[in-house]
Amino acid sequence: MAADLGPSSAPDLGPSSGRTSDGQGERGPCRLLIVDDDQFDRAKIRRLLRRRRDAFELREVTTIQEALALVDSRAFDCALVDFRLPDGTALDLMAKLDQDAPSRLPIIVLTGLDDEAIALQTLQRGAQDYIIKDELDERLLCRAIRYSVERLHVADMQRRLSHADRLISVGQLAAGIAHEINNPASYVLCNLELLEGQQRQSRELVAELRRIVRQSGEDTLAAEVEGQLQALEQTFGEDAEMLRDSLHGIEQIGSIVGELKSFSRVSSDSVAPTDLDAVVRSACKIAHHEIRRRARLTLERGHPPTIAADHAKLVQVFTNLLINAAQSIEPGATEHNEIRVSTRTHGDFIRVTIEDTGAGIPPSVLPRVFDPFFTTKPRSDGAGLGLPLCLDLVRKHGGQIELHSTVGVGTRVEVVIPTDTGLAPHTPTHSKTDAPPAAQRARVLIIDDESQICRVYQRILAPHHDVQIANGGRLGLELLRSEARFDIVLCDIMMPDLDGITLYARLREEDPDLVQRFVFCTGGAISEQQQGMLDTLTVPMLDKPVNGRELLRTVARVAGTPAGVDS
Repeated sequence: MAADLGPSSAPDLGPSSGRTSDGQGERGPCRLLIVDDDQFDRAKIRRLLRRRRDAFELREVTTIQEALALVDSRAFDCALVDFRLPDGTALDLMAKLDQDAPSRLPIIVLTGLDDEAIALQTLQRGAQDYIIKDELDERLLCRAIRYSVERLHVADMQRRLSHADRLISVGQLAAGIAHEINNPASYVLCNLELLEGQQRQSRELVAELRRIVRQSGEDTLAAEVEGQLQALEQTFGEDAEMLRDSLHGIEQIGSIVGELKSFSRVSSDSVAPTDLDAVVRSACKIAHHEIRRRARLTLERGHPPTIAADHAKLVQVFTNLLINAAQSIEPGATEHNEIRVSTRTHGDFIRVTIEDTGAGIPPSVLPRVFDPFFTTKPRSDGAGLGLPLCLDLVRKHGGQIELHSTVGVGTRVEVVIPTDTGLAPHTPTHSKTDAPPAAQRARVLIIDDESQICRVYQRILAPHHDVQIANGGRLGLELLRSEARFDIVLCDIMMPDLDGITLYARLREEDPDLVQRFVFCTGGAISEQQQGMLDTLTVPMLDKPVNGRELLRTVARVAGTPAGVDS
């Protein structure tokens, strides 16, 4: 039988002695579970804690099964457990808790046995302390509770730091992958566009050849050539379809990698005017692979106003929520399940709703889903930090997460963010204003360690401009320090011998006019330090993969005034 004795009292058990349900800041009574079938021993514990009544909220049970039922329905800060119980031992309870409720409840074992072997066994299995009942007094008991809660708090903080380090590593990995994909994607995209242009020219040549043959008056020759031309045009049509599909595919790759790059910036703060519809679309793209095997995705955009927010961090929030929604649905029945995402503006707040037709969350678990390290998933599938991290990020934007769930029906998660987040946008100084196109050929230097990118940029620009190539930062620096003058320098940022930012910094003091004609190109993998430097520079930026039209427009804009001529 369980007995609820209400709050008890102590001046202070330390910073972890109590907390609010969301784990944020305010101190409350230490929630203490007593598991002991001896009523006299339970009475002794109550008596020892009597002077500290306000510091404790006690709950008593007599069996392992009663303890498990309570732990499943509510959270406790610490448990005092008799070693021998009617339905097992404290070791059995710890094993069950570890298996059924991975909540990392600190356990202090109380026993009448002064047995070193048992004491060692319980500590090895995860107990925080092992106390002989005959030696128990008020000071020893309160100290044991305090130290047990504090030790777990320290361990949790270490796990948080470890998880944060893993997030940073994931971000760095994402940035590196983006860089490695975007470089080949750039020259594949540009080459496809060039092939598309050459095919149009070939079609024009075929049309001209048909006109010439028909005008020749040779009917037999015209009939023979017409058959060949029709076969050629059929091939052109098939090639054009393959080119369109390939262009669409490479553009999709660029879009997906662009969203992946968001995860390379989750460890830094980058507040800017943000469209929540765009954030949600990005998250849907990232979570698409997980969703597509389980449910149909419906997206309803409410066109909310732009807010000051960290785009990358909010993408992380909604990606996590979407993946949670998908994982609540068993794969294989996509046509019967749905994940609905919508954005709405209500007065001074924007509400983003994610609804799923998944398994739902039991009422006993629902109050604990935002507790750090609590998870209903197997330990191999997560550390239980996804929802607490989402809540923390949303709160940094002045918002809140509301969660409603029904077992067997599904779950609705509502992220509410104020239109005034209280955050100050950081506006980088990159120059992005358009200028009139250049009226004459410009002298262009391409600096990139990828030879394929250099060649395809040259193919695109050479009909309109005079182009020179430098394979790598050091060769580019040598050319720029020579007598040659350039109207524009297209410079990759990430190069193994000399990166673009260092190259720019070395030239800035030597030739201030020349560095005004720099355009940085990047496929990702920019460090926080490099990003900080970039934000202070008035240098245009091209994100790879770059298409031919964008490349030509950028060169025309930046090289609008030839080198050496006052603008």
